[in-house]
Amino acid sequence: MPRLRLSDADRAKFGCPEFLPVSLDAITNREAIALQKAGYPTPRLFREALRVKPVIDPATGEPTPDGDYSVDVEAWTCLVWLSLRRCGVETDLATLEWNVDGVDYLHDEETATPVTAEVEPGKAARSRASAKRNSNGGVTSKAKSTRTGSRS
Repeated sequence: MPRLRLSDADRAKFGCPEFLPVSLDAITNREAIALQKAGYPTPRLFREALRVKPVIDPATGEPTPDGDYSVDVEAWTCLVWLSLRRCGVETDLATLEWNVDGVDYLHDEETATPVTAEVEPGKAARSRASAKRNSNGGVTSKAKSTRTGSRS
């Protein structure tokens, strides 16, 4: 199962375990209601919003030469909230604040040692853009971990 690893400071602030499970297959009605209030009318649209997307150069209509990717930070905030909730940490989604550059997304086969790199803020989970995906939009176990701010 994929996992999130928040920064040391965020783990201390929330009192959560080192690894938070990421399970998007069974969203409850209460979770779906919270996601609707956050702007995601359906769980499918929420899952879609979590995907990283290449930044398109308006002049060429092609992805930028430096390979920048955009991330829906609101959706990732919902993912952090959902993962914390499932570990028994209740937080207010509307006021949840966490270090975007300090979170790791670890895929199924990865060990407790995530891959890290120095990067520009806001470049999230870049390796997921080319990761193989299963039929419901989830990432298969072929991708490698990245920090939400990493550039591979």
